[in-house]
Amino acid sequence: MQDEFERFWHEEKILALAKICEEEHLDQKQFKALIESYTDYGREPLRDDIFKCLDNRPSILKAREIGERILDKMKEFVQVFVSGMVG
Repeated sequence: MQDEFERFWHEEKILALAKICEEEHLDQKQFKALIESYTDYGREPLRDDIFKCLDNRPSILKAREIGERILDKMKEFVQVFVSGMVG
């Protein structure tokens, strides 16, 4: 039963990551590396690190909004799929 849940949770995690990357036009491999760095070291990524994951760098007017939105989604992902599974 535990194995089935872990398999299910792993699949949900992959789907959730793919959805964020699709919605925000992020390179999945680079974004996953940002998440791993955040969870391993507890340091929020710099906005420039987030922008490196994007297909196109946002305009200066949109940069703050987009950076904050992506960071919020990353934190929510970690809260659900990483922190939520500890215990």
